[in-house]
Amino acid sequence: MREVDRIRLRYPGRIPVLIFPENDYQPRLDKNKFLVPGELTVGNLMFVVRKRISVEKDKALLFFVTENGHPAIPSVDTIIASLYDNNKSTDGFLRIYYSFEKTFGGELI
Repeated sequence: MREVDRIRLRYPGRIPVLIFPENDYQPRLDKNKFLVPGELTVGNLMFVVRKRISVEKDKALLFFVTENGHPAIPSVDTIIASLYDNNKSTDGFLRIYYSFEKTFGGELI
């Protein structure tokens, strides 16, 4: 049985999510595996991630997922369960990549 199948059986209301920085220049999370409540929105998850990474308040957090082989930015009001159903990878995990951008223009980090 795959790891993700064991997780989904044990925690049926949770979504297995892997969260990675978009590139090596982004600040790192202390862990990248999360069990997220399915009814949580992308905006709520962004809030959790932002709290776990110390960055300046003038930087906007952006999430990316792979949709039909192309990067896509999910809406902040998208429900994680819906995002999972439409974008989970072949191993059963939802992979989310993050990046930061200055909110009033300027240099990307």
